Amino acid sequence: GCPCVMLASPEATKFVLVTHAHLFKPTYPKSKEKLIGPSALFFHRGDYHISLRKLIQNSLSPNPNTIQKLVPGIEALVISALDSWAEGRKVINTYHEMKKFSFDVGFLAMFGQLDETYREKLKENYCIVDKGYNSFPTKIPGTAYQKALLARKRLGEILSQIICERKEKKTMQNDLLGHLLNFQDENGQTLTEDQISDNII
Repeated sequence: GCPCVMLASPEATKFVLVTHAHLFKPTYPKSKEKLIGPSALFFHRGDYHISLRKLIQNSLSPNPNTIQKLVPGIEALVISALDSWAEGRKVINTYHEMKKFSFDVGFLAMFGQLDETYREKLKENYCIVDKGYNSFPTKIPGTAYQKALLARKRLGEILSQIICERKEKKTMQNDLLGHLLNFQDENGQTLTEDQISDNII
């Protein structure tokens, strides 16, 4: 277990989150850290957290240039979704369809135009991780958590392939992956492949 703070009033919330925020640090169970990755932004504080948060916000922020570059891709996704809905199905589950569409837009913002095979593999494994994220963390084969750990490993391998391909092409793309690959701190240090993968997941 970890020391916890439970808040029951607005005054206490203000004290913890505003007045004395520097004294408190959010923590997550180790089981969640294993699924997301130890280098993920929200497991850290200090300079690493600040510089990475700024980088991620800039790459995903709704500035006119970023949105303008995403519009053709999003439009193609919308047309594709509408066409698939029109193909003889009378009942459409909007929850599932919007979740699928949100995934595709997210992939577009993170990777730009990504190969369909990669996209499907990422989606499939991410859904398994998502199902196991809040499950009881036991490594018994067949449990949701164990399946999630295996899916997380596969996600890392898929992202590694995508990163290698991007490095080989040496193309600077204005997506999240491009920003993470080209990041250098004040000492000229770049992010490792694990740091990039953890923050994408």
